[in-house]
Amino acid sequence: MPMISTSPVPAAAKAGSNARAGNRSYEPHDQVLLGSRPEPLLLIPPPSPRQQVQVDLQGFLRQLESQMGDVVVSYAEVDDNLSSLNGRVPTGPELVAMADTLQEQSGVPFEYIRDGCYARAHMMAESFRQHGINSAKIFVKGSLGCENKYQDVQWWYHVAPLVWIEDEATGRPVPRVIDPSFGEKPLEPAEWIRRFNQGGEIEVDIVSSPQYYPVGYGRRDRTLEAHLPDAVDVSQGYAEDLHGLKQRHGEQTGPFLEPHWDYPGSGGSYRYADQDETIYPEGVLVGRQLLDRLPQLQPAVSPSWDSRPEGWEQRFRRREP
Repeated sequence: MPMISTSPVPAAAKAGSNARAGNRSYEPHDQVLLGSRPEPLLLIPPPSPRQQVQVDLQGFLRQLESQMGDVVVSYAEVDDNLSSLNGRVPTGPELVAMADTLQEQSGVPFEYIRDGCYARAHMMAESFRQHGINSAKIFVKGSLGCENKYQDVQWWYHVAPLVWIEDEATGRPVPRVIDPSFGEKPLEPAEWIRRFNQGGEIEVDIVSSPQYYPVGYGRRDRTLEAHLPDAVDVSQGYAEDLHGLKQRHGEQTGPFLEPHWDYPGSGGSYRYADQDETIYPEGVLVGRQLLDRLPQLQPAVSPSWDSRPEGWEQRFRRREP
């Protein structure tokens, strides 16, 4: 079924001035032709149409509106095709193990919250793909913000993967957001939104996992692979920035080691159901030399409040403290 739109698509946003654009220098050990390795076997075959699990997407949207209470929820983009899950339904403990490993071992800079949520979400979506786990993305737009011990930030949008997991009590699929920036626990979507929403109205998109930036502020993305080079580059750049923030906060971090995910078994390891697993069993293969970076597919769309679309503060007002 086609994408449906329930509100007008706004004009394109300004490109964020602090988004990483990929023009960084690299040490000699980075001169790796990622596409030169033998093509890895797909460890888990994609589900056939007969195996696809059906979920009540419209019921989830109604429930989210109800759970947000006095916050007005509107939907700009909802992909009805996501009612048929694109992978298997994991358990909660499996997702906790993955999220904890992503947060602690992967090198993806989840504590750098000023920018880069689009890249972090893409890196997680690639891990779920390699494990055969269903995933979509949930974009929330509005007057948003949060803080951690390194940064106090304001956003106009935020994004993370949306995964349907097995409910421990009923065995039925239930939606959860995976965002290690807020801890390793898979969160109910309403709980996740409440952690950063600061306004009385939000706009939500539920889209397929290839979508890198919010729909309406750039191209529609059809393949996860298209933005993997951008996601890797942004994640490496902000990992270095996070390292500097930690040093300025007096933490003993040692020298910066740029994270790499281009080899099988990268991203950290965890144990689940008596099996040893890794975040990226195939590695994140972007198919070209890191030294010969192509330009991004489009100008970066930063979530920073300073990069908000024109007139955003009139539409999405912050609530008084």
